[in-house]
Amino acid sequence: ALQLQLTGSGGQSLGMFGVHGMLIKLAGDANDGVGKSLSGGTIVMRPPEDVGFGDDWHNQVIVGNVALYGATAGRGFFAGQSGERFMVRNSGAEGVVEGVGDNACSFMTRGFMVSIGDALGWNFGSGSSGDARMVLYDRYSLAARQMSPDVTIMNLADASPDLIQRTKELIREHHQLTSSPRARRILQHWRRHLRHFRLVIPQAQRPTAT
Repeated sequence: ALQLQLTGSGGQSLGMFGVHGMLIKLAGDANDGVGKSLSGGTIVMRPPEDVGFGDDWHNQVIVGNVALYGATAGRGFFAGQSGERFMVRNSGAEGVVEGVGDNACSFMTRGFMVSIGDALGWNFGSGSSGDARMVLYDRYSLAARQMSPDVTIMNLADASPDLIQRTKELIREHHQLTSSPRARRILQHWRRHLRHFRLVIPQAQRPTAT
């Protein structure tokens, strides 16, 4: 196993081609390509202790464009917003973030993504297919207008108990690894916040009436 504890700026392509047994924890930020083609391992990013964001981490950008691009396995936990094209072409990784830019989760075919922030860019989920599962915190009801026509939306509360529990577990792990204030508040009042979560799935997976 390889564990890296880093501070400062991660630059470009931090954790690119990461493999099983690798853990990268960064107190700072990073540019584009974090976790590109990740095939295992875990990447954790949070603001430094002395940065002065208070409880406002979810309004700060912590990672650049195309984070977890083409990832096939592994996990990423980002205590802040991502740039554009978060988890594009993901086919198996799991990721938690606190807001996304445009074109997030495009061409995603498998894996699990959870965003617990308020920021949500345009064209979310474009070209996604297969078993892609995306969960958004949507207290401002942005999801319906920001979505690509390639996906469909439902309330997470109406999804299967297993999927709801998996979402909660990922948010809990996100809090344990990053100490995210937003994750803490959601977990403390889970039943109240659950009504704001939306499950986004490829249009082809939309349940049909019988």
